[in-house]
Amino acid sequence: MFLIDVIGFNLGFSTIIAFSICLVISYVLHSGWSFKVEYSLNRFIRFTLAAILNLAVLLGISVLAESLHISNLKSVLLTCTLIPLASYLLNKIWVFR
Repeated sequence: MFLIDVIGFNLGFSTIIAFSICLVISYVLHSGWSFKVEYSLNRFIRFTLAAILNLAVLLGISVLAESLHISNLKSVLLTCTLIPLASYLLNKIWVFR
């Protein structure tokens, strides 16, 4: 809201900025707390690719659910179950190995 209402950025640009900030914070917290590893550019790149993959899966589930006329509640429950699980496994196996 701040980037849109106060600074005047459009929604798309504001979303990219917010996603980028959240991505860096998430990487720092996962590196230091969840997986207890040192920071590295290579790992950050893999983390970013994993986040983009998760976003693509999330969007795919949303489009599929809408095209199959699955209720919003079921779609949300599906994504809230699959995305965190897939994200954790991808991070554990590929990003923070």
